[in-house]
Parts: sequence; C-alpha cells; structure tokens
Amino acid sequence: MTHILPRCSFGVLILVTVCASAADQEQAILRVQNSVGDRIEVIELRPSFDRELAEKEFHQLKDGQRMSVQFQYTIESVDGARIFVEPHADGKRLRKYSAKGATICPKGSATASSYFQLTDESEVDEIQIQMWSNGEQLLVLKIPSRIRGTEPAANPVDLYTTPTFLAISESLKEQGRLALDSNIEGALAIIEEALEAPVPENVHPESWKAHLETSRVQILCFIDKEKAASLAVKYQPSHLQLLQKNLSEIDVVVPVLQSQDRMILSLTRDHPDTTLRLIQQLEAALEDTSEADGEHVFKQLRWTRRKIESHRRVIEKAKQKPD
Repeated sequence: MTHILPRCSFGVLILVTVCASAADQEQAILRVQNSVGDRIEVIELRPSFDRELAEKEFHQLKDGQRMSVQFQYTIESVDGARIFVEPHADGKRLRKYSAKGATICPKGSATASSYFQLTDESEVDEIQIQMWSNGEQLLVLKIPSRIRGTEPAANPVDLYTTPTFLAISESLKEQGRLALDSNIEGALAIIEEALEAPVPENVHPESWKAHLETSRVQILCFIDKEKAASLAVKYQPSHLQLLQKNLSEIDVVVPVLQSQDRMILSLTRDHPDTTLRLIQQLEAALEDTSEADGEHVFKQLRWTRRKIESHRRVIEKAKQKPD
C-alpha cells in the first residue's frame, strides 16, 4: 500500500510504502524518496513490537531502554546530508528525550542507525526520520508508533548485586578454592551436583544453567581438553539464543556474556581454532545489538566487544609465532 504525503520543502511528493507481507516487513518497514533521487528505507526498529497491537495500546519502553532505527539511505541531490531520528506526539517534537546526534552521511548509498531515549513517561505517536542539508529538509519519513516511556527508577539496579550475579559469584569462589588446592575432581563434582539441584531462590534459572555449563568446560580444561572444547561448541548455541531473546534482562545479559568470556578464555591456549569459532559465533549474536537495548545492557555489550578483540589478538599473535 502506498501513501502520498505532501512535501513543503521542495514542493515534490514523498512516497511512503508500507510492505504488505511479514517477510517484506523484515526487509523494509517503510520507505520514502523524492524526485531527485534521495531516499530513506527503514530496515528495523528495536525493540521490535507488534505494530498492529500498537495501534490500540502503547508499547512500553523499559527504564533506560532506547528506541533504535536501522535504515538504508541514498543521497543523490547533494554531496552529503545529516539524518536524525526524533520522537513526535500530536504533531510536535517531544520536549523530553535524549538522542544520538545527527548522522553525517556522504553522497551515495549505505546503511546507518540512530536512536532516541525517552526520559520520562511521555507518549509518542510518531517516529520521524529527517534528512537535512544546508539548512533545508530533503526528506521526512513519518512512522506511526505508539510508544510510552518509563519514569526513571529512584534507585537504579546495580548490575553486580542482583541475586543471580551474587549466586554465580559465590559459585565461582567455591570452584576457585578447590582449583587452588588442585582438587579438580571435587570442583567438577560440585558443578555436577548443582546441575541436578534446584535453582537457588530468586536466581534466573537459564542464566544459572549457562554459568554451570561454562564452569564444567573450564574445569574440564584441566583434565580433558578435548571434551572441554567439544562441550563448549555444544553449549554455546543455546547460551547465545538465551542472550538474544532476553537482551533487556540484566540477569541474562551480564552472566551469559561473562560466561562466554570465561569459556573463550579457558580454551584460547590449547584450542585456538575452536576459540576463534566461538568468538565468531558470539560476534554474530551481538551484531544487531545496540544502545537501544538499554544503558545497563549496552555497558556489558561494550565490555564484551573489547574482550573479544583482546582474545582474537592473543590467538592471532600466538599463531604467528614459529613452532
């Protein structure tokens, strides 16, 4: 279905196309272009939400969560332009919000992204993507989107004091004490018992399991390196799937990403090829993550990306050394 909206800047027409099928929506949600070849095409909104349901009720963003828009653009009429995303309500730009600065885009075609964050319980009925050059608006794409912000928490959650994180910390301390005493079999027995026992109170069950499976890999590295590498390859897909489905949950993101780092680190020296495979899989899982997944989550994602680069450099440097 194609809507024709009047333009006020160039006196041309803007074409906004809404894809009909679900498959098409994954490729392009909305697009806009003018008569001189400039174009914006939205690829994805994060967090994703049911657009039909959002016509009836507001989609609630979590505290600190950002609304991110990934888009493709083409600039033909000028040498470069600025593109930015804004929340609007009742035909006016929202007053209270924070956002990424305008993306400076050169002439040609490319993919880019931007975001905004609601800083209170404001309601949004439209997201606008605007393209400007030399003080003149080239394009504006209006996306109907009923979104509501959340009042910031008086006491923000500390990533490292949640029941899940504390339980995992205690578990690691116990394993560490046994490993220092060279009681590897005892450390492994504790992990096997914990996998069969009930999950500790108020602890995220799947994050707890991911932690224990990672610990099993780490401990096995002392006594059966081949089995450890095999289990790491086996476990990682379910860990990454858990991560991707819960990117707004700190009790998943923090422990799972830290578990991935532990697993990779434990295999780096003896299984560099397997480790590189694990790194590539983790990078692929994080590829679509952004600031939109929340301030607290983004900190952990940024930390993980730095660790990934560090692990890769260590492996590549080791491979360059002569045998």
